[in-house]
Order: sequence, then C-alpha cells, then structure tokens
Amino acid sequence: MTRVNAVNHSMNQVIYIAADSRSGSTLLDLMLGNHDSMVSVGELRRLAEHYNGYLACTCGQSVNKCDFWRDVESRLNSRSLSLDSLKTLLPRSKSMLTDLAYFLPARMFRYIANRNASIAEAENIAGNNLEILDAVCATTNTRIAVDSSKVPKLCRLYNLLRPANIKTIFLVRDGRGTCNSRKQHGLPFPKAIPVWLSSQVKFFFLRLTIPRSSRITVRYEDMCREPTLVMEKICGFVGVPFQEECTKLVKTDKHNICGSPLRFDKGSTDIELDESWREKLSKKELRQFNYSGA
Repeated sequence: MTRVNAVNHSMNQVIYIAADSRSGSTLLDLMLGNHDSMVSVGELRRLAEHYNGYLACTCGQSVNKCDFWRDVESRLNSRSLSLDSLKTLLPRSKSMLTDLAYFLPARMFRYIANRNASIAEAENIAGNNLEILDAVCATTNTRIAVDSSKVPKLCRLYNLLRPANIKTIFLVRDGRGTCNSRKQHGLPFPKAIPVWLSSQVKFFFLRLTIPRSSRITVRYEDMCREPTLVMEKICGFVGVPFQEECTKLVKTDKHNICGSPLRFDKGSTDIELDESWREKLSKKELRQFNYSGA
C-alpha cells in the first residue's frame, strides 16, 4: 500500500459532511458543489472501489474514464501516487470499543494507533484521501473541497491529520426517517433502530473532539424547507459569500462519487422534503422507535 506523509501543511480546506446514512448528505453535497469557491466529490471513501470497479461517476462515465478524475489522477501521478493503488475505504473495526478509540484525546489515540495495525492503516488511508482532495482542489483551482463520506471515524482522522483545515457539518435527520429509509431498502425496522442509535453515539463522541468554531449542525428538514436560510448559515460558517446557486439542485457537470441515486436523475431539480415515514411507519413501529429511547 502506498504510504503518505501524515504531516501536511496544505492550505486547502475540507468541508466534511458527517451524517447517518440516508440523511440527505448527497443533497447537501450537490448544493454546496454549486458554489464557485467549492468543489464537491461525494463520498470520497468509496473512490477506490468505484475507480477499480468501473462504477459510474455522477457525470455518467465510469470513474476511471471520467475526464475530471483523469485530471485528478495526473495530479497524483506528479506526487508518485496513483488512484489504482491508493486505498480510500477505512477497514472495518472489529468491535465498538475499537471504533470508540478514535474519539479519545489525541495523545491517547496516538498511543493506541502505534500498537494497533488496523487503526494505523486507517490513519494512513485518511492521509491518502486528503492527498486526493488536494489534487481535486488543484484540478479545479479551488481551495475548498467537500467530502460527504459521512462516517465519524474518518472525520476524526481528518481532524487529527489537519486540525486547522477541517470544518465539519453535522447533518441531522429525524431518526424515524432514516430508519424508515433503511426499512425500504430491506432492513427490518426493529433492526434499523439500534443501527441508528449506534451511529448517534459515535456522532456524539465525534462532536466532543471538534472545537465549536469548526463544526455546525444542520437539520435535513430545515435544509429542505428553508434552503436559503440554511445555506446562508453554512456559507457564513465556511467563510465564503452566500450564492443563490447553493439553494438549487443542479446535477450537470458534477463528478460526485457514490451517494443517493438522485444524483443521476438530471431531470429532477426540485428540493423535496421526504417525510414518507409519517405514512409508511405503523403505529407499532412508531412505538418501537419511541420505546428505544431515541
């Protein structure tokens, strides 16, 4: 595996969208990517499997045939790195305790990382991703890249590697909506609830590791109902002027990786609030959710 230097003094800024699955991260990613000071790339953690698996970029081309990602690849080649060999997906943790180790104070984390091969590998992969984001910024002549990879421990690693250059958007959706979405994709509702609760625990600990000035919380429901107010707030947080384009859902000339299938529906440009859980969840399922302590 290609290794990268964990100490990087790049001035590029990364906006990380931290969210549970099915919380609207693809929507937010596309909206932010409309700003002329930002470039969004979708779930960067899935780039390697898309590149090597001939999966589609949002533009419709296979990632390894997309002109945008070819340009990124050429930038990496100049640093003796290559997309066909870099790993971008973190290894699965063997236990919840291993996951929680990521959110320990930096010195304790370093101590564990030096003795745990899996965590050390994860830190190296996070470094790979930051190198790719640097190449993305160079390709687009921007200084702000948006990564909607969502997972808490990758966000934590980014902050450990470049503490001054990462800003985190916590995107929160009503848990009944995310659990219902998982149900619609095949996971029984009673099993969806503990999955959601587990992710909330990790996001809670992640918040504790990030200074208030470097994080913001946005509700999915607010983003859909009042996109102008929410995007003005986010632009102020990022430090860029608000642009009306950020309130629109534009999917042309996009090169995002992974995410919701909505990124391929070029004809649908309306921002629509999905609260179908109100009709699709039974009274029994709603009681199960409420009794879980959610």
